[in-house]
This record gives sequence, structure tokens and C-alpha cells, in this order.
Amino acid sequence: RLGGVMRLRRVLDEVSAPRSGLFELAQEDTIVCRCEEITLGQIKEALTEALAKALAEGAMDMREVKRMTRMGMGPCQGRMCGPLMQEMIAREKNLPPESIGHLNPRPPVKPVLLKALAEHRDMANPQLWP
Repeated sequence: RLGGVMRLRRVLDEVSAPRSGLFELAQEDTIVCRCEEITLGQIKEALTEALAKALAEGAMDMREVKRMTRMGMGPCQGRMCGPLMQEMIAREKNLPPESIGHLNPRPPVKPVLLKALAEHRDMANPQLWP
């Protein structure tokens, strides 16, 4: 069963990968990160600032741009915009995309009401109960 799921994942990854020529079609107002509504112009601006700083320090990666723009911090955790960002940085630095690194996706987080936290009882520590 796991083998079948992994084959499906490889097919979905291949079908979902950005195609060549896609980057040339994007305009400054094209939304790159749908979750955070970050445009190509905003990414380029952050990338330019980050690249200038990084070049002076000799490094550049996707995490720095993530910190500057919030790109990759939405519900998809960069699964949609991450490959585009990786390609943009690679083109800017004239390097293969694999050398740029990846975003570190985090598990989805759901908001919790303060009331729920206040009423929570630690079942492992009954002595802490009110």
C-alpha cells in the first residue's frame, strides 16, 4: 500500500512542478504565495535586499527570504511557492536550484481558544488540577 502511495506522490510532484517558461510569464503583481498573498514584486524586493546582504556575507538561502516576506508561512507551508522561490534565487545567483536549499515545512497549527487552555487539565499531573 505504501509503495502505491509513494508512486502517486511522485506523479503528483511531477505534475505539480513549475514548467520551464513559467517564470518569464510572471509580472510584478503576480501572486507567488497564495497563502500570504505575496507578489513577485515583493519577493524580488526582498530577494534584492537579502541578496545584497548575503553576497557581502557569502551566503543566500530561502529561509532568509522567508523571514523577510512571510513567504512559505501560510497553511501550505511553502509547498506551493517554495519551488518558485528556489528557482528565483537560483536564477539570481546563477546556480542550480538544488543548491539553494528548501523551506522546512511545519505541521499545520490550529488556533486554540484561551478558554480551552484555561480549562485544560494535565492528565499526567493531577496534583496540578485546580
